[in-house]
Amino acid sequence: MATVLEQYRLRQSAWNAQSAAGKLPVDTLLPMLELNYRVDVIDTFQIICKTAPVSNDGKTLAFHYQLVDAYIQLLLGERKFGSRADEAGMKRRQTAEESLLRVVRENRRQFSSFKVSTPDQYKGAVCKLVNTFLPIWLQYRETYIHIQLQ
Repeated sequence: MATVLEQYRLRQSAWNAQSAAGKLPVDTLLPMLELNYRVDVIDTFQIICKTAPVSNDGKTLAFHYQLVDAYIQLLLGERKFGSRADEAGMKRRQTAEESLLRVVRENRRQFSSFKVSTPDQYKGAVCKLVNTFLPIWLQYRETYIHIQLQ
C-alpha cells in the first residue's frame, strides 16, 4: 500500500502534467496548491526527523526542539481558508483543530521536562512527535480543502 506522501506525489505529478499542457481545470487549482503545501510540510518533517540529534547535549537538543516547535506553531496559524463549510463542516473543522491543539499541548508538556538517558532517545521522541502530529494535521487540512487522490 502506498504511503500518503507517495499518493500525494502521484496526484501532484498528474496535476503538474495537466498544468504544463494548459489543461488543468480552474476548480483544481486550489486543491493543487494545497497538495503542494502538504507535500512541502511532509518533506520538512522528514528532514526534521533525519536531522534530529543523537546526543546528550541539552543545548543541542533544546535548539533542535525549538525549531520543531516553531515550525508546528507556524502550521497552526497558516492557511485557514478553503472550501465553504456548512454548520457540520465548521464543527468538523473545530473538532479537528481541537484534536490538533491537544496533541501539540501534550508534546510541549513532554518536551518541557525532557530528560535524556540515552543519546538516541531524543531522536526517537521527535520522530514519534512527527508521526503523531502529521496524521492529525492532515485530517485537519482535509476539513479545509479535500484532495481527491483517486
